[in-house]
Amino acid sequence: MTKLTKRTVAGLEVVEWLGEKDAPTVLLFHGYGASGEDLASLSGINPKLHWVFPTGPLDVPYADKGWFPVDIAALQRANSH
Repeated sequence: MTKLTKRTVAGLEVVEWLGEKDAPTVLLFHGYGASGEDLASLSGINPKLHWVFPTGPLDVPYADKGWFPVDIAALQRANSH
């Protein structure tokens, strides 16, 4: 039986690994264009801990999700100099 579950918390999609009772919680946020599911395998590092992997609420261009808006055009301009 797997301990990996998905649910909604405060309007966010969350992937959780339920560790041992009273174990510390590790909360990890994904980077731009990823999701909480992309990090879920990290729970294997220490399955005794309780792991929480939320997914950002914003849809981002050409990728999955984000936590805040990113001006892609401005980034491209800045990187072209």
